[in-house]
Amino acid sequence: PISDTTIMASAGAGCNHVEHVSTQIPYALTTAGLAFATYLLAAFVRSFYVLIPAGAVLTVGLLLVIKLVQKKKQA
Repeated sequence: PISDTTIMASAGAGCNHVEHVSTQIPYALTTAGLAFATYLLAAFVRSFYVLIPAGAVLTVGLLLVIKLVQKKKQA
């Protein structure tokens, strides 16, 4: 299912909505993966004070890995 905001965003950008969705899939899957990892961690650690920083560390770590991979691709 494609949401109304996706259709409006692609219409506002003046592109086909299927093309818009295909460009947004990596961002959505990255966010879903981080959320899934944090939820798995929540099954074992029941402290809010641990989970929020752990989610932030996972996010920053993933961004650093993505940056490193992009640098290697450009070199």
